[in-house]
Amino acid sequence: MTQVVLGIDIASKSLGLALVRYGEPHTPLWADVLSIDNPDGGWLEEQIWWALGRVPHDIPSNSRPIGLELARVAIEDVPYVKSVDTLKKLQTVFALTEAACHRRWPSAPVVPMNNKAWKRDTVGNGNASKGDVRQWVMAVQAGHGVIDPAVQQDAIDAIAIAVAGAMVEIEEAG
Repeated sequence: MTQVVLGIDIASKSLGLALVRYGEPHTPLWADVLSIDNPDGGWLEEQIWWALGRVPHDIPSNSRPIGLELARVAIEDVPYVKSVDTLKKLQTVFALTEAACHRRWPSAPVVPMNNKAWKRDTVGNGNASKGDVRQWVMAVQAGHGVIDPAVQQDAIDAIAIAVAGAMVEIEEAG
């Protein structure tokens, strides 16, 4: 089994999700953006649960699938926004996503990642632009060719969040 970190980039209508190998090097294995905006209605909690259920349990390889074991979940904390309505929506998405992660993967620690901190820990600049993050992710995964360069920005951010989450030391409760 290969240990992985799940990175989650929260947005008001989607979740950027990415798996990276836990341990040096933190290689991206999978990334996607899944909608949590159901035009037919439906509960946001159900949509988040469905999106998290799309995270793969194994990764195809040339010989046989590689089994994955989730070591931890790194989820982007609610970023600063000016709109109160957007802030409320993001807080709701964060809380529901965090709760769903605890339910779906009870043995995996869930680590909130501050927006500026994950950018600083990966790109080297807490105020890095989306272009800077994309360039860093493409450089990290160079030679592996797993992530399509045209992947949506939320998935790119999720990769960087997962890498930053893999570097965090977790204190054991007790």
